[in-house]
Amino acid sequence: MRRSPAKTLESRSMSEMTPIIARNSQPPRSKGRFLRMRDLVGELKLSESTINRLHRRGEFPAKVQLSPNCTGWWESEVEAWKDARTRTASHH
Repeated sequence: MRRSPAKTLESRSMSEMTPIIARNSQPPRSKGRFLRMRDLVGELKLSESTINRLHRRGEFPAKVQLSPNCTGWWESEVEAWKDARTRTASHH
């Protein structure tokens, strides 16, 4: 009995590749804790209004919605935002 040659990656359709991609994908890197608004207010010493205003202007990291009633920010993105503001402030 003769086997057919194995398909190369290029000759596979997307539907054939999906299980391979899913099986070989790595878990997402940790972005630290998930911070809720109350966490930000306490940590940044900014009011909810100020955080929301900065977010609307695009001057604050994007919110992430984990569920219909749970939104917040990844700690690593907030830390990067703080670092960028600190660098900007020190150059003026």
